[in-house]
Amino acid sequence: MYQNIKKKNLINTIILTFIILFLIVYFFFGFYSLENSSGAGDFDGDLASIWSNLEIFKTGVIENLDNRNYNDSRIPLSYILHIKLNPFSNSISGLRNSVFLISLLVPILFYVSIKKKYENLNNLFLICISLIITLSPYFRTSSYWALGENYAFIFILVSFLLLNMIENEKKDQTKNLFILFLLTLSSSIVVYFDQKLAIIPLIVYLQILVSNQSLKYKILTTFFYILFSLPFFYLIFLWESILPPNAHALRLEDQNNEIYHIGYASSMIAFYLFPLIFFKENWKYSLTKKIFNKNFVLFLFFILIYLLLIIIFGNFNELPNLGKGVLHKGLSVIFVNDNIKFILTLFGFFVSFIIIYFYLDFKYDFIFIIYFLIISFFIHPFLQEYIDPIFFLLLFTFFKTKIVINFKNILIIFIYYFSFLTVAQVYY
Repeated sequence: MYQNIKKKNLINTIILTFIILFLIVYFFFGFYSLENSSGAGDFDGDLASIWSNLEIFKTGVIENLDNRNYNDSRIPLSYILHIKLNPFSNSISGLRNSVFLISLLVPILFYVSIKKKYENLNNLFLICISLIITLSPYFRTSSYWALGENYAFIFILVSFLLLNMIENEKKDQTKNLFILFLLTLSSSIVVYFDQKLAIIPLIVYLQILVSNQSLKYKILTTFFYILFSLPFFYLIFLWESILPPNAHALRLEDQNNEIYHIGYASSMIAFYLFPLIFFKENWKYSLTKKIFNKNFVLFLFFILIYLLLIIIFGNFNELPNLGKGVLHKGLSVIFVNDNIKFILTLFGFFVSFIIIYFYLDFKYDFIFIIYFLIISFFIHPFLQEYIDPIFFLLLFTFFKTKIVINFKNILIIFIYYFSFLTVAQVYY
């Protein structure tokens, strides 16, 4: 019996080691083979646009903050840092290579973060989970073509680690205050890399406010956040929007059918939650308990009201082609008839909300879901990359709902994400 267990563990170790090596090699291979698995990237695509933006700020930062030729929806912090701190940003190849190397920090910090949350987990499991993010088509594209999304992920993970340090550090007040300063700074920087991720400083701020920390500590937190938000408020005043002028005209212009955005956003979120439902301890008991909970009936009522509003006020045939994520693209590839696609879209929305309900165990986690559903209503178009890979990072860090991480579950997640990447590569 003991020999059989030992042999099984050895086989599992060999398989996990192979997966780890494969993920590392495949990630580097994608860079050198000029992979473009999300529809962005390429030398003539987003990289050319990013290089053009960088050239604008090389002529001066302050005077170009409201430059109409700046073609990005994000605050230009990444461009400023490249100009000031990156000695390799003087050429397109140097910029691309350096961003790829910077992106390697994400799986490294992700590993440290998971290790902090799942302290007793097998080290090979930790490495595998942290490397599975490299199968995200959007993380890969950002890494390969110098896009700016990955910088935000770095500071999200730094914020998670610092937040844990504060919770565990009670005695040394001087050290705690220094950590607080770094925490509020890092979580604020997340917004400067991607305004959509304002949920991170908000969550950090709320956690500190409801903690057992002293009133002085909470007042200082408030002061730091106000201080670090001042440059952003200046940009809002300058742009008369939370987006740069060019992006504001494209992203926040009047459009119809925003009511669909919530459903499509839920389908994107559910896509990442679905396999993890079955990784929860006693998942069958958990599902049964939630089905017979009185809140489930109320939840179904709100879903049906939402679907009814779509039927009454939405116009499926007027939806733009761009965005809407995996559900829309999948149905568009398989079906031609618009009526069939409409019915299956509504069914997909219904199933997606059910998956979200079944997965989450804590009201705290619903804050993230509600936040992304709300902002989806105001963003045109709402893209899959706004959810991927941020939700994969959040699920293993900030989310309170925990899952069982073992060999079988890691194998399933690996196959799930590798299949998604393969389909994305074929699609694009």
